[in-house]
Parts: sequence; structure tokens; C-alpha cells
Amino acid sequence: MTPLVPVIQQAALSAIQRADATGIALQITHIAIGTTAYAPTQGHTALKTELARYRIASGNRLSPTLLHMDVLADGLVEGWVREVGVICNDNILLAVWSHPDQVIGFKPANQTLAIAFDLDLSVLPAGSVTINTTAPNFNLAMAEHLSVQAAMSFYLARLQLEPLLKH
Repeated sequence: MTPLVPVIQQAALSAIQRADATGIALQITHIAIGTTAYAPTQGHTALKTELARYRIASGNRLSPTLLHMDVLADGLVEGWVREVGVICNDNILLAVWSHPDQVIGFKPANQTLAIAFDLDLSVLPAGSVTINTTAPNFNLAMAEHLSVQAAMSFYLARLQLEPLLKH
């Protein structure tokens, strides 16, 4: 499978140019997933068939032009993911990934799909785009979830063993 290369959108380039003049960076806030497969161009302002939109759970700057993001795609939505959009504040579509012949993945209903990716923004001025996250650190958020899961596993194991221990 060929790696998907994001196409930076013209509306985002214009917004970055305006923001650069004021010294305020564009903020990535969401990732959108959609169901249409195509070869993206720079003229998109939205995904062709958006299935759902998710807040960025966590992210960090790996270099002046490389951002890492983690997203938890949850909820009732289900479908084949054939397009992914990076959404900034003011609902600006920054970049689109898609391919006419490739499926990116499948989002099952009622299950959380963890999506982690790096976004190379070397074609943009360094620091012109930042990440706005819902959690200070994805690893901390996952640690809490895993500790609750571990506590439940321990509790269930104790319930199963308790009748055996009474004899």
C-alpha cells in the first residue's frame, strides 16, 4: 500500500498567510473521516462524504514542521474510511488524504478506533500551524482508561475466585 500524502488546501494556505501577518497560528482541532475515495486537489473546502468528525485527543510538535496527533474515533458511526481531513479552527480544511483505489481502514460502530499519525507541514512556514487538543497528554488519558480496565479485571477475577476461597 502506498503511503497517503496529504494535499494542503488552498483555503488553508490563504488562512495561514493571513494568520502569519498577525503572528497567530492556525490550530488543528479535529480530524474528519469520510467514505469517498478520490485523488484530492487543492480546491477542497470539505470532505466529499464526511462520516464523522473527532477532536484531537493529544498531539505534539516533533520538529518545527512535523506534528504528531492522536485521535479517538468513537461512537455509533460505522463505515469504510476512504478520506481523512485535517480541520482547523474556523472550520478550515487544512489537508486531505485519499486515494481513488485504496481504503484507509474501517471504523466499526460502538468501538473506539485509535488513530495516530504524523503530519509533515514542511511546505508551510515553521510554527504556522499548532494543535488544539482535548487532553494534555494522550498517554495520561489512556493510563486512566487502562487503570479502570485493570481494576475491573481484578474485581471480576476476585468475584470468580471468591466462591472457591470460601470452601
